[in-house]
Amino acid sequence: MRLKKYYSQRPGGNTAYIGLDEELKDSGRFIFTGDYLAIDAELELFSNICGKELASQCNKVLLMEHDGRKLEDTFSHEQNLIVNEEGKLLLVAGCAHNGIVNIVNQAVEMKKRQMSFIIGGFHLYNFNEKKSEDAALITQIGEYLNQTGAKCYTGHCTGLEPFEQLKNVMKDNIMYLATGSVVKL
Repeated sequence: MRLKKYYSQRPGGNTAYIGLDEELKDSGRFIFTGDYLAIDAELELFSNICGKELASQCNKVLLMEHDGRKLEDTFSHEQNLIVNEEGKLLLVAGCAHNGIVNIVNQAVEMKKRQMSFIIGGFHLYNFNEKKSEDAALITQIGEYLNQTGAKCYTGHCTGLEPFEQLKNVMKDNIMYLATGSVVKL
């Protein structure tokens, strides 16, 4: 298995390598999976998210190498986790580069019911440009998440300004996670 190469386009047009070191692939620390892996009856990993509904434009600076060229990353490799415990479903979505709405939609399709909790970054802030996603899009995402009935927890790549906009829409249905935060489900 060969690790793919990923880059971030920096201000001024330069790119920086942000992928994993190729030497790590044989370290024994990684288990390479496909689009879906049932770890056990309570834990499921999935990736290759379908749909582009309410997707953030902040991803435009993230690239992948394909056939020797740097192209916009598809994030088909980005994994998400569903935890099924005591009849409740928890969705853990890393930075949600494919859009938290699309990830939630795919999780709901897989489980045939809504998530009880959603934890993850929503990638609504472009750190290179120091710019938040469009306010109208953030509002739409907040309205969608409210309709799911899930309690949401988000953090770093959502951005502070987008979080405040989401908080205005979602009220107590969203909380901010920072280092040391404890979530009781």
